Amino acid sequence: MPLPPRPALLDETLRIVARRYRVPATLAGDTDPTVSSQRHCATRLAVAIDQARQALASATTPPASVKQCFIDALAQLIHEAMRPDQGDPAIQAMVLRHQAPQVREYASLSAGAEADRRDVVAAVNAIAHPAKLERMPAGALRTVLARLQAAASAASWPALAAAVTQLESLRGTASDPGKDLADGPANAPDNTAANDPDNASANAPDNASANAPDNASANAPATDPATDPTNDPALARSLSRLRDGAALERLQRLDELALDSWVRRYQALWNRNGPRSSSPGAVAQGVAAQQRGAAVEARASQALQALADRLNAAPDGNATYRVVTSMRVPPALPGDADRAKSEWDAALLRRADAPNVPNAPAAPPAAWDVCLLVEAKASVDAASTDFARLLRGLARLAQAEPGMTYPFHTHQGPVPIRGASLAALPTGDTDLSGAVLYCSDAPADPAPRLLNAACRMQLLSAPASVAYASELAQGRPADTRGLQAVWQSLLTSPQWAGVLNQYPQLYLVRELMVHADDLLAAAQQAVM
Repeated sequence: MPLPPRPALLDETLRIVARRYRVPATLAGDTDPTVSSQRHCATRLAVAIDQARQALASATTPPASVKQCFIDALAQLIHEAMRPDQGDPAIQAMVLRHQAPQVREYASLSAGAEADRRDVVAAVNAIAHPAKLERMPAGALRTVLARLQAAASAASWPALAAAVTQLESLRGTASDPGKDLADGPANAPDNTAANDPDNASANAPDNASANAPDNASANAPATDPATDPTNDPALARSLSRLRDGAALERLQRLDELALDSWVRRYQALWNRNGPRSSSPGAVAQGVAAQQRGAAVEARASQALQALADRLNAAPDGNATYRVVTSMRVPPALPGDADRAKSEWDAALLRRADAPNVPNAPAAPPAAWDVCLLVEAKASVDAASTDFARLLRGLARLAQAEPGMTYPFHTHQGPVPIRGASLAALPTGDTDLSGAVLYCSDAPADPAPRLLNAACRMQLLSAPASVAYASELAQGRPADTRGLQAVWQSLLTSPQWAGVLNQYPQLYLVRELMVHADDLLAAAQQAVM
């Protein structure tokens, strides 16, 4: 069955909905230096970058004035980031890494610390899990294994290394019954007693305690080596893993570096930047973000449901519309799933087999068509970060086979969706406004930030920018000519294409973004 025409009420709703996040399609530079200098440096950077993009698109070289504006604005942005009390702690931490080798080593070890911790704890639990310790008989082995487990639980890596050494010694003692862990060799000759001819008690045959075969404590091993728990192969493997692997050594080195004054400064900067990963503060932030996201999704789906209700109540309507949430892309859909959106927050669907005659009895729905996709975001920055995934997600949906029906799982249950409606979705640079919306509840900012956060970070973390910031941090006069390397990368490097094209992308994102209240109002007010 061919796709029916789009409902006029939907198009009218999208036409009249307020676009409070909208920005101009292009950025015009100001030729008056006095006016230009009154803009914030981030805004001047965004303007210079877009002027360079427009020049390159016209196959011309950006003017020298644009280049100088870019370099001056970037230098000022770096100055702002390096202010001791009000600057950017992430950039200041990056500069510390640039200056101090011990900070670089600490940062490198920290990146793999969680994996190292898991590796060490797994090796410890294999031989000293609390449940396993409870089943072990009392004795030296259990005591040392308990120390090993306590050290792992407390992340006390020096104590854990000491417990490993004790276990190695204990295993060595068990394998040599004549060796005592505490006092050294038990059967070493006592020169005073052995060689003194007057020492009758040392060699007298009546000294039963010295040579009697019944004295098991003198010469017989306390435990059969075959059943000695210290000879357990699992114990040997875990000790080898802890002793020979580099994970425990790296964790100990990390603790040593944490005492360095430069490293403590680095840690303080990162603490200002937000709670550490997996910390209680980070967990609380994650929970709050999830709750905020769920609230935005609920408002977006409410507005979309109002639109579906209007469409279902239209006097000349003969179709059935519904809203589904958390629409998950099935694995059977063709196309590359790598870094593509795999779940859509909300979707407006139309029943594909709707009767053509008003008031005719409806047959059980066989499938649905996609009319509009909605993504809920708490901010413009969140939408900008998501936009590349959204485009890849649309591209994958559009590769659906028109003659196929695909089962999508949603919060409302499984929903079969026709491939023909998916294949008709726009992709790439085509007009997306009739197919997808970003929906938010964030207030509109009176002065929109024109340089997005990701591009700002890439500009500040460029090697030339970090070198310039390092000179500032050491109180030396910094030469802005070194920042020309960033300008050249912007114009020529594929890795900088995202920065060069950041404003057109920002424009598209803001064009697609509506407030949930505005969408609800438009759905209620639209007339055909």
